[in-house]
Amino acid sequence: MMTSMIQFDQTLLLILCGTGLLAISSGIMGCFVLLQRKSLFGDTIAHATLPGIAGIFLLTGSKLPCILLLGGIISASIGAMAINYITEHSTLKKDTALGIVLATSFGLGTMLLSKIQTYPTAHQAGIAKYLLGNASTILYSDFYMIVAVMVVSLICLKLFFSEYKIFLFNPDYAQAIGVPTQKISMLLTMTTMLTIVVGLQTVGVILISALLIAPAAAARQWTQNFSTMIFLSSCFAIFSTISGTLLSSAVVHLPTGPTIVVIATLVTFLSILIAPRGVLTQWLAKKSQVRKIHALKMLSHFMLFNESKTDPYHPHDIKALQVIGKKGTKATLLYLEKQGLIESTGKNFFRLTPKGFAWAIEHHKGQS
Repeated sequence: MMTSMIQFDQTLLLILCGTGLLAISSGIMGCFVLLQRKSLFGDTIAHATLPGIAGIFLLTGSKLPCILLLGGIISASIGAMAINYITEHSTLKKDTALGIVLATSFGLGTMLLSKIQTYPTAHQAGIAKYLLGNASTILYSDFYMIVAVMVVSLICLKLFFSEYKIFLFNPDYAQAIGVPTQKISMLLTMTTMLTIVVGLQTVGVILISALLIAPAAAARQWTQNFSTMIFLSSCFAIFSTISGTLLSSAVVHLPTGPTIVVIATLVTFLSILIAPRGVLTQWLAKKSQVRKIHALKMLSHFMLFNESKTDPYHPHDIKALQVIGKKGTKATLLYLEKQGLIESTGKNFFRLTPKGFAWAIEHHKGQS
């Protein structure tokens, strides 16, 4: 793998700022998409932009990002309306409607891209970047659009934060107290759509949903507080976009968009493992709890043996302890010894320490 020195020129700084600001928007809106259980919605809207981008290119012949993204916004809006129409006027569930719109949009977009290939002067590469993204082509006009979308997302979050929270966690209660739930839902849909559309040039149609969902999913593992989740999601998204951009700049022929998504996915995977609510953390906590239970039982065994002795610190043979403790006796005794609750008096003989005797008495009282 060939590497090169990173040159922090004006172009790279523009890309870093653009992807970083996009990360803030995607981190914020990803939380709403995740908590509404609409992960497939982001993917569907992203694919719904493809026919609009290809179609407006065929109509105008223009490769200006603002023109192409306008087409993407129009087709994405049509896709969102189609999802709502199918859901409200048929017996199909929402996930089915999302699947229908996603497949139809991507199929139609692919057909239009195939048509574009037949144009000798079409230069399909000009719009092919919207499939997998190409952050290196970000211009100042793109940067301004990203800034505008980020500002809109932050303003809406500031103005309607209370309404957002009530709508997300209890929509029925929100409607009962007079929150305009339909308008809030539409506002969330529009801001999510804008975030997806401006992110197409960075990570593309296929990967934009990953950038939207992965940081939010990672943040969800670390906290149950909504405000903290938004902050962590934005931080994870910024880390992914900045590190992915720098890595792709350092490694020759390494695409920026897929690199960003891979890093975001790795952050999510690590969070699932080591976060307070993570799989590995929960497994270790459960293992520690089981070890403590076995240790308390072993202390009870010491007390049981000591009932026939006048000396509470009388040593006992490990074989006698194994009769009651069975499997794991040695490991439990080693744990108790490290905790200073028992001590060895000779080969395979153990007795309680004053600390262990106090613990055993307390545990015995708790059980009685």
